[in-house]
Amino acid sequence: MTLQIKVIALTLLCLLIPGIIISVTSYEKAKSAAFDEGVDYLNSSAAFHALSVTTYIEEIETFASDIVSDSRIKSFTAAATATGGNADADLTLYTEERLKNLSLYNTDLVEVMIIGENGKVLASTLPYNIGNTKENYSELSDNPGVSGFESFENANGVIRPSFSVATNIYSESNSIIGVLYEIFYTGSLEQIISNTDTDVSTTLALADSDNDLIVYDFKAVVNMTDKNVEFAPYVAAVSQKMDFLFSTDNPGEVVLPFVAEGAGKSRIFAMTEIPKAGWVFLSSTDHKAFTNQINISVSNIPLQVLLLVFGAAGLIFIGVYFLSPMATIMTILGRKTSGGDVASRIAFTDHKDEFDTLRDDLNDLFDRIAEGELKYETMVEMTNNIVFTIDLKTSTVEMSKNFNKKFSFRPKDNTIEESFIYKIRVHKDDKEKYLGDMDAILKEANFIDGEYRIKNLYGDFAWVVIKATKFFDRNENPSKIIGVIVDIDKDKKSKMSLLQRANYDALTQIYNRETFLKNLSETIESTRHKKDLAAVLFIDLDDFKHFNDDYSHACGDEVLKFTADTLKEITFERGFAGRFGGDEFVSCLTKLTLYSDAGVVAQEIIDILSRGFISESTGQKLAVHCSVGISFLHESGKTTEEVIASADAAMYNIKKHGKSAFAYAQKDDAPPPIEITPKPIDRE
Repeated sequence: MTLQIKVIALTLLCLLIPGIIISVTSYEKAKSAAFDEGVDYLNSSAAFHALSVTTYIEEIETFASDIVSDSRIKSFTAAATATGGNADADLTLYTEERLKNLSLYNTDLVEVMIIGENGKVLASTLPYNIGNTKENYSELSDNPGVSGFESFENANGVIRPSFSVATNIYSESNSIIGVLYEIFYTGSLEQIISNTDTDVSTTLALADSDNDLIVYDFKAVVNMTDKNVEFAPYVAAVSQKMDFLFSTDNPGEVVLPFVAEGAGKSRIFAMTEIPKAGWVFLSSTDHKAFTNQINISVSNIPLQVLLLVFGAAGLIFIGVYFLSPMATIMTILGRKTSGGDVASRIAFTDHKDEFDTLRDDLNDLFDRIAEGELKYETMVEMTNNIVFTIDLKTSTVEMSKNFNKKFSFRPKDNTIEESFIYKIRVHKDDKEKYLGDMDAILKEANFIDGEYRIKNLYGDFAWVVIKATKFFDRNENPSKIIGVIVDIDKDKKSKMSLLQRANYDALTQIYNRETFLKNLSETIESTRHKKDLAAVLFIDLDDFKHFNDDYSHACGDEVLKFTADTLKEITFERGFAGRFGGDEFVSCLTKLTLYSDAGVVAQEIIDILSRGFISESTGQKLAVHCSVGISFLHESGKTTEEVIASADAAMYNIKKHGKSAFAYAQKDDAPPPIEITPKPIDRE
């Protein structure tokens, strides 16, 4: 044997032994990494879908809360219960419209009804149920919230999975007077589950605390213990994890993926709680199929490593010929590991060499990784909500592409400091809460949920909900934050508009009678112990009929608006004002120093109104005169009715003594002379 052959044999032997060791080690590490990546995807999928379901449930609860807090709905419920269903016609019509609008908003809503405390159905979107008795009323009122899953048979005999939501209706004294009861099909929940592209061995389902499931093909509610359910053999292990979720003090808790075995089979499960509903989102896959897929994906790695080793040996003997393709491979690998380059692939050459197999296998591996990332991005883009991910280990932020369609902010780079978290324009009234919530989720908090106004693409401040959940790695260290930005601007402004119309007089845009009396009652209660001096001014316009009769009703409306604007300006930061009805106005002055301060304000109102204004409908300057009665809280009366009546009586005393002045209410125990400040009436 020549020396040259001995040297070559020794060199190959020295390369072969480390090559085998490296191949085996790399293969095991690759299997572990691929397994971790697959499990992480399973876990992220469960968490992502749970977030979508939570958002859907919160929307239902928000609309239900809006209904039961409506004072007219409360009045209807109390009246209909007391009269056996014969409530005022206007209240009944209003209630029916509210329930109908709720049904139109959510196409999954089968029926919504109001049940009185006697268990009778007082109102329903299905009229034939009105008057029926709900035997489970006590259970609904004692345990309000979202129910588990059950099969619901409609009027046509079709059975579909459903769930219900019960919300208590409280009286003004905070006692339960009824229940808003809603029954929903699970269509939207089924869509969330069905929109996910999974392989044949992966199952997605929603489970309640009774082990009832909705799972493809959604024809009926099934029980996890049913022998026909795919993961029935593992119910003990799954139920144990579900018990943990339902008993935890941390809402939104995620159970790290675990393996359960039974009946000779094994599956991997990932579970995330939906605390608003008491449900669990369940994602599982066949353990054997999952492992086989990983083995297939990494099966060529030992061969690849050996090829690399012998490729290096080839460099010793052949040199530059093999150096160029090896450098290309290393460059591509470097781009992917350091810069996250998804598109790069190893280019093919015109000549065939020992690196062809390695090149093909690596490109196949890159394709599989890219396909997995594309699936995740597609899932994110399928929703109208904006999804963001914060990598706490690299301090970087990634946003879904639809962010640019709603907001004009463009970050300089993808660092946390330059991201929307600190750079986006937030309304000044919401900025402190927003920054506080963002700092909290980046530091100690595991979950945030807040509403803020953020400047959108068109330069307007739009209402959004931002929810985010923190995830931890296997060492329990924070690794990622996944969040969603939901556009609620239309619903929020619609709700605010309804509140405006309910609380303010349509013509003058100051408090209406009901709202003024409510605020006055709260002021009487709050000043009862503080001993603050507060007064009520009852203002009646003198000869108001003159404006309507001699000019027009449009002119009369201008006079009412002028009076209301004057009261708003004078009572700003002093109290509040309202239109009591017709040409009568009321004002509440708080934190007075002297009793005479109320008279000073009353005279100021009289003076400003008497200076008049230029009427747009007549083109003339019109002077407005009024009479003002003044009463004091707790001294002139203990209730809203007594205080208003005292001020009203004082005002009518002014009417008897020449008008256009003010007077204080008399005390019941020792009536003092009525103080009247006369002022000549301007007859312009």
